Amino acid sequence: MKAFWTIKRKLLLFSLCVTLIPLSVITAIYYVSARKEIAHQINHKMIAVAESKKLHIEAFLNEIKTRSLDFSSDGYIRSRLEKSVLEGPLNQDAITDLNKHLKSNKIPLDPDIAAITVLDLTGTVVASTAESVIGEDFSDREEYVNIIDKNRNEVLTYPPHFSEYLDHNVVEVSAPITSMKSGEIIGIIINAYNQEIINRITSNRKGMGDSGEVVVGLIDGDSIKFINTLRYAPDDSFTLKVPLNEEIAKPMKLALEGHTGTIIGPDYRHIDVIAAYNYVSSVGWGLVAKMDKTEAFQPLNTLRNTAII
Repeated sequence: MKAFWTIKRKLLLFSLCVTLIPLSVITAIYYVSARKEIAHQINHKMIAVAESKKLHIEAFLNEIKTRSLDFSSDGYIRSRLEKSVLEGPLNQDAITDLNKHLKSNKIPLDPDIAAITVLDLTGTVVASTAESVIGEDFSDREEYVNIIDKNRNEVLTYPPHFSEYLDHNVVEVSAPITSMKSGEIIGIIINAYNQEIINRITSNRKGMGDSGEVVVGLIDGDSIKFINTLRYAPDDSFTLKVPLNEEIAKPMKLALEGHTGTIIGPDYRHIDVIAAYNYVSSVGWGLVAKMDKTEAFQPLNTLRNTAII
């Protein structure tokens, strides 16, 4: 009887080996294959999100540049500016008419415009919907320097920054105003857009889970500065700077170098994330769409546990 049970145990052990070893091998192969496919899907999803946000931002930038170009070619604005500047001392009637035109006919066209400002060739504000700056000297500002001093007859967009005369963050677009008679540049128009419009684009985190975030940045010296409100550090959004040589800067650095892809590493909270990076080439901004690694790869953990069971 004892020999019988010994043989029975051996047969049972043999049967288990014959069954479990192939099953284990098959399960391991399935897990590795499925893990690879899920990881590919996660990467593809994050890249798609980054590309979508980039296209959305580019569409917005193109829209505000088109609007600014339209304003700069407005015949009434050109004629009033020419009359007020080129025909002797500043013509107060022409300036009054120009201010009224900006307030009544231009700024209502776009609810996201915070202010419209017109400068003459010296950089003096001759008209503005923000009346407090009329008469001020803007000749030291980028908007003036880049067009008048550098003689660039083109529409230029500037990163979000704090506007002292509007007391909030804005995205500004400047365009040259040319004479209707000679075609020469006679001034500049500056459209200041509420920076919140950038936040509206980046704060839409559909498809990015509970921890998702989109950040936009640019190079400032040897650091990266952010130009949208950070989800996890809203109060530090415009003061936080990340040195380019730090590990947490790597995704944005890759984006600013013109690359596209994904990377896993710490973000500005020093929490590991999967980050998809892209480059907004029209303005030289970098964009990163990211999600906490633990959330992004939760399907892999579920798959692993199922395979073990």
